[in-house]
Amino acid sequence: MTTNSPRQERFASGDSSFVLFRNRKIGIAQQHPIAVCGRCSASDRQRSRGLSCAVLTVRHSTHVNNAGLGSRSAREPAAMQSMFANLTAIRSRREMRIKVALATLGIVAVTDGVDALVNLYTQPDRIWPSFIQTTLIAAAMSLLFLGLLARSNLRLFELKERFETLALTDIQTGLLNRRGFFASLDRVKASGADMTLGVIDIDHFKRINDTYGHLVGDYVIAEVGRSLREGMGAPHFVGRVGGEEFALALNGMSLGEAAGAADRLRTRLQDIGGSRLPPGLKVTASVGLARIGEDEVMSGYARADKALYEAKRRGRNLTISAELDLGDNVVALSLPSGATRRDTN
Repeated sequence: MTTNSPRQERFASGDSSFVLFRNRKIGIAQQHPIAVCGRCSASDRQRSRGLSCAVLTVRHSTHVNNAGLGSRSAREPAAMQSMFANLTAIRSRREMRIKVALATLGIVAVTDGVDALVNLYTQPDRIWPSFIQTTLIAAAMSLLFLGLLARSNLRLFELKERFETLALTDIQTGLLNRRGFFASLDRVKASGADMTLGVIDIDHFKRINDTYGHLVGDYVIAEVGRSLREGMGAPHFVGRVGGEEFALALNGMSLGEAAGAADRLRTRLQDIGGSRLPPGLKVTASVGLARIGEDEVMSGYARADKALYEAKRRGRNLTISAELDLGDNVVALSLPSGATRRDTN
C-alpha cells in the first residue's frame, strides 16, 4: 500500500543546514526553513505531519529536486573561493616576496599596456618616455602598497598559527592537550598507520598534592611532561589528556616494541628530581597499553584505560599491555567487555 507520509532527510550546504521532507508518492523534495529554536516551524510540522527536527537555522527556503542536490554548479563557487584563498594567502616571508613581485609585474604590465595604447593614438612620439615613466611609478606604488598589505596578511597568518598552536597545547607542560592529541591521533590513524595507544597516570598524585601542596604537584606534572617529551621522538607523540593523566601514541611499532618503549618511559619518570622536589618523594606512574588496529580511536583509548586500571590494581608502577605478556613489569591483560574504571589514584 502506497503512503504519502514524508521522509525527513538532513543536509548541510556551506554554512547553512536544512531539512528535506521527501514525499515518496510524487518524488518531490521540499526544503523548508527551520526555526531558530531548533524545532520545526508550525508550517513545517504541518507539511511533515508533525515530524520534528533539531538542526540549525537556515537563511532561506527554496524548492529543489533530487537531481539538483550536490550538483556541479553548487560545487563551483566553493572551488573558486578555495583557489582565491590560496592565491591571496601569505604563509611565509619567501611566499610574500614572490607574490608581491608577481603582482607588481602584473600591474606594471597592464599599466604599460594601457599607457602605450593611449599614446599610440594621441602622442606616438611620447611612447618610450611615457613607458619608462609609467613603469617606474606603477612599480614603486605597487611595491609600496602591496608590500604593506602582504606584511599585514603575513602577520595575521602568524597570529592565526600561534592561536591555533595555543589552542592545541597544554600550557603547563608544553605537550599537546587533549584536543590536540586526539586530533593528531585521528589524523595519523586516517593515514593507515599502525598505532599503539598508551595511557600514563601519575601514582598517588592526590596524596602528593595533599601532603606537599599544589606547587609541588604542578612541578611534578611539568617534570613528567618534560621527561615524556624528551623520551619520545617522531613519529611518536605524547599529550596531557587530564589532570595527572598523559597519553602517548606509538607509531609503527610491534606489540613487543611498543610495550618495551612505554616501560622505558615509565622507568624514566623515577629519575625525576630537583631542588623543588621534597626529600623522599619518588615519582612513579602506571601505564596501560592497547593496540588501536581497526577499532575506533576512543575504543582503543577505553581499552588502554582499562589496562591502566589493572596496573593500579596490581600495585602501581607497572606497564600493562592489553594484548601481550612479556613478564616482569609488562604483563598481559584479558579485559571483560563490561569492565569499567574506578578512581584509583
